[in-house]
Amino acid sequence: MTAVLHGEDVTPLGIYLLARSYHRAADTVANDHKNALPDPPARLLYLHAAETYLRCFLRTKGVTPQYLRRFNHQLGNMSDEAMALGLSTSAKVTKYLKSAAAENDYVRARYDINVRAPSCPPPKGKRSTALKVLQAVVHDLQISIEDALLKMGVVLPRTTIL
Repeated sequence: MTAVLHGEDVTPLGIYLLARSYHRAADTVANDHKNALPDPPARLLYLHAAETYLRCFLRTKGVTPQYLRRFNHQLGNMSDEAMALGLSTSAKVTKYLKSAAAENDYVRARYDINVRAPSCPPPKGKRSTALKVLQAVVHDLQISIEDALLKMGVVLPRTTIL
């Protein structure tokens, strides 16, 4: 029996649109001051957006879905591979992605339920500094990916529709 490889037929533009969707969902959750949700759901969405942006770039460079699976959720390794293939990002983005990978932040965002943890709800109407940094990193990564895609001739939809 052949294993199903989800996303195998998705184009780089489709992956970019998926990344934008995760990014927008993260912004929505992070900015929901009315309900004062804890940070982990927004962190997970931002981290997944970052991963998906990197996957988009790697696919435009010919990296196969089979090869991409080897990365799992290792943002630092994906970032290294993307940079080796020509992605230009700020030192802040690179440092954050490597740090997030080293600290296993992707898994921690999914399963960290310690209500006294610093990632849990700040005072109503405010967000933790860590989440604000992650927001900025993902935004910067988005811009880097868009610039790279445009240089490769990929036509992007207006981001206002997402």
